[in-house]
Parts: sequence; C-alpha cells; structure tokens
Amino acid sequence: MSSTFWSKTSRYAICVFLAFSWTESRAAIVTIGDFSTTPSGVAQSGSVDIFIEDDGSLPIEVAAFQLKVTVVGGDAGAVLTGFGAPSSRPYVFSGASSMPAGLISNDFKIVELGDFLLSGSRNVLGGEGLGSLQFSIPANATKNFKLDLSLNPQDTFLANGAGQNQPFTIRGGSISVTAIPEPSVAALLLCVPAMYVCMTRRRRRSA
Repeated sequence: MSSTFWSKTSRYAICVFLAFSWTESRAAIVTIGDFSTTPSGVAQSGSVDIFIEDDGSLPIEVAAFQLKVTVVGGDAGAVLTGFGAPSSRPYVFSGASSMPAGLISNDFKIVELGDFLLSGSRNVLGGEGLGSLQFSIPANATKNFKLDLSLNPQDTFLANGAGQNQPFTIRGGSISVTAIPEPSVAALLLCVPAMYVCMTRRRRRSA
C-alpha cells in the first residue's frame, strides 16, 4: 500500500478519535450560584440556588441525586442555616417532590442533600434546580467564602432510572463580601487645586 493511503487513514483515525473524545468529555454542569454583598455592622443572610446547566450534552435522564457542599473561608466565616427548594427556577422533581431532604453538620459548614423518584425518571433539559442553600454572614465580615461541591461520587452524583451515575462537571459558588472603596489620598490631593481655583474665582467676583 502507498504511503498516501496510510496518511489518509491516519488522518481519518485521528479525526474520529478527537471527535469521539470531545463528545465523551461533554457533561451536564452542576452549578452553585454566587452571592455578593457589602460589609455591615449586623449579621446578614442570603441564599443561592444549585442547578443544572446545559453544556450541549443534555437532555439526560435523572431519577436521583445527592450533593455535598462545604463552606470554605475560616472558622469565623459564613455558616449554613438551611436548605430548600430552588428559589428562582423549577425544581428538578417538581410534581413528585417539593424539595430535597438533607442534613447540616454540627459546625454549620457542610450540607448534604438529595432526593429521588419512587418510579420513573426525568429528562433534564438544563436550568432545573436541585435545591437552594441559606446562609448567614457575620457582622463586619470583609472576606470572600467559597461554596465547594464534593467531587467524591459517593457524596455527589446524578443517577438515572437504572441507578447508574450520569457524567457531569461541577462549578462551585461563592459568597463575596466586598467593601465599597473609599476615596484615596491621591484622589483627594487632585481635588485641592480645583477647589483653590474655584475659591480664587469667587473672591475675584466678590471684590
């Protein structure tokens, strides 16, 4: 056989491999939302949704799910106060169940929640919610906290009607406490010449 044949065959095999690899690497994205606020002299509360995003591989079949989320950011940081149905999107098992069941750890840093259908499964198209997290931010907090989703398949999974885990990736959330920037010394110094000019003009007019 000619080298041209082998060259064409090799190129075809590489293209098929790359296409197959790209298809297989796609998966639903389990996403935790972000929350942003500014520092306050009193404790603040907030919530974020956990939901499924479409990366092009949906729909997928889901009959059960479980999630394990940890708040990362120091002992004096934000703490989990509750969980429930998603607040801004439809629940993935709406009609069969109203919200996931779960448990919060004694230090209020970890929550495990999940739900399942007694029969059948749902075709997830993207945008469906898996739940929501409620949390409290201490007074005068000035740092950011991460909401990490466990990668351990025993802690976090989406399962189909046959009990098989579905492929997915994760996108963790955050709780951002960002101070409003105060005017810098340099900015104040830049204002002084302008103030001087204005005062000089007023004196000339009054004279």
